[in-house]
Amino acid sequence: MSKKTFDALGLITEDEAVTTTASCTAVQIDGLNVGSAAYHAVIATGAFVGTVDASNNYTFGLEVSDALAGTYVPVGDVAESLEAEEIEIGFTSEQIERLVPGANFFRVTATRVGTTATGVTYTASITKV
Repeated sequence: MSKKTFDALGLITEDEAVTTTASCTAVQIDGLNVGSAAYHAVIATGAFVGTVDASNNYTFGLEVSDALAGTYVPVGDVAESLEAEEIEIGFTSEQIERLVPGANFFRVTATRVGTTATGVTYTASITKV
């Protein structure tokens, strides 16, 4: 786990390779739950391994917690990816604070859907709207 401040770097994970449902290592990003602001988690997926279609792909969700080893709660809508692309999950500082007061740990969970999309690599970061 690395500690980051939003103004310096909003990177959650880089070149994360998954072959099954998995969460990346959480990072601490201070200050996103303070005040009133809108953010996007930007997830750039790379090329998929295996056959990808509407029932064989990966979905991506942003999760927050108030502790590294704490309980993680989904934020925003889950985004589906069928190809190498950039997808976004929108959320607000108020939403984070309402879901998990004091939350400043962020991670992305990639969920494998079906059986033939056997792997994907992604990079995830947070940007302010």
